[in-house]
Amino acid sequence: HEDIDALAEQPEVDTVEGGYRTMALIDSSTEKITVQIRSLLKELNRPTVMEGELPAAADEVAIEKKFASQQDAKVGDIIKIEHDGELLNDTFVITAIINEPSFSSGILNDSRGKSEAGFGSAAYYMEVAPEAFDASYYDDCYTTAYVENKGLNDIYFYSEEYDAKEEGVLDNLEKFGEERAEIRYESLSQDVGDKISDARQELEDAREVMFSIIQNRDIDFRIRMMKIKEFGLELQQCIDENRFFDVDEVTERYD
Repeated sequence: HEDIDALAEQPEVDTVEGGYRTMALIDSSTEKITVQIRSLLKELNRPTVMEGELPAAADEVAIEKKFASQQDAKVGDIIKIEHDGELLNDTFVITAIINEPSFSSGILNDSRGKSEAGFGSAAYYMEVAPEAFDASYYDDCYTTAYVENKGLNDIYFYSEEYDAKEEGVLDNLEKFGEERAEIRYESLSQDVGDKISDARQELEDAREVMFSIIQNRDIDFRIRMMKIKEFGLELQQCIDENRFFDVDEVTERYD
C-alpha cells in the first residue's frame, strides 16, 4: 500500500488505484477454461453493467458478456472457481453481466491476460469485490497498480504522438518501479533478518530454560542420593548397635 501512495506522488500519475488480479480455472461442459479474476476498483475501469448488480460480497462474481453468451451463463447461476488460495471462496453466485472498459479494444487472443494455468492465456475475465481476495495471501500487498494519465486523454489513441508520450510515461514509471522494488527488497530483507534474529534468541532462551531444568533436576537427584546414603548409614548403625529403629520417624526426616 505504501507503493501506491508513493506512485500517487509521481508527476505522470493523475489517479492510481491498487487492485488484485489472478488467473484461475472453471469447468465448462467439455473442458477447463482459464479466466482472469480481477477485483473491482472504486474509480478506474468501472464496468458497464448489462444486467444485475455488481458483486458486493466475497462469494459474488460478475461475468463478462462474452462469457455469458458463449457459456450460456446468467445472473443467479453458481460457478466454481479453481485457484491456489488467492480467493476466500471457491463457489460464487453470478450477480452481474458486465463490459469492462480496459478490454473494450482488445483484439489479441491473449488480451484477457497470459497465464501459467490452462492453455497459456485467459479466455475470459471476471470481477469480484476486493473482499473476495485473501489479502494475507499476498502479504497485504496489491498485485496490480492501475494508473491514469489525463494528459493522454486528448490525444488520438492510434497516433504516433500518443505512442511517443505513452512511451515516455511508461519509461518513467518503470524506473519508479525499479526503485520501489529495491526499497521493497531491502525492507523484506530486514524483516527476514529480524525474524531470524528473534528465532535465534527464542532458541537460546529455550536452551537456557532446558539447561536450568536439567541442572535443577540434577541437584535434586544428588540431594536425594545423599539422603538415601545417610538413611542407609543410620539404619546400619542401629543394626550394629542393636538399637530400636523407628521407621516412621526416620522416613519422615529423609522424605
